[in-house]
Amino acid sequence: MMNKLTDITPYSDHNESVVREDMNKVVALACKLGDITKEELFSKSRKRLIGDVRICVANLLRRVFGLNKSETGRFLNRDHASVIHYESQHEWMMKLNYYRKIYDACVQLATDRTFDSEKVLVSHYETVNKLKKENSILSRRVAELTQELKQFSAIKENILKLQN
Repeated sequence: MMNKLTDITPYSDHNESVVREDMNKVVALACKLGDITKEELFSKSRKRLIGDVRICVANLLRRVFGLNKSETGRFLNRDHASVIHYESQHEWMMKLNYYRKIYDACVQLATDRTFDSEKVLVSHYETVNKLKKENSILSRRVAELTQELKQFSAIKENILKLQN
């Protein structure tokens, strides 16, 4: 694990009560909420979802844990220029609900010793399951409407043949 660093973070949301050992817990929560593995997070993958979670984790490491750009890059197997890019994307990404939920839950886990990440995960999975059910219902309805459209098209063709 990394030593306690003496450099001062430029972020106002840095919390001195944060313990560096909690970084792995926070990274694990971010991966679970982002539905990726730790291996994917540290991989060279450029898939959008993996990249979004990577942006989130980089900003958590910088803003909450106070790591500098080089340390953050080493932690994520990236260079400091990638970390600069991740920081520039953070403000825009915070406008996205799924990203903000991941980030906020991880900040709470890092700064609040009483925070129950299991509740967040249960709530997250309940929401995901609800959306899957809704998606299934909507997919069936689209299939039904597609079938009805085919039937109406066939009726239309028959009517046009009768008119000729």
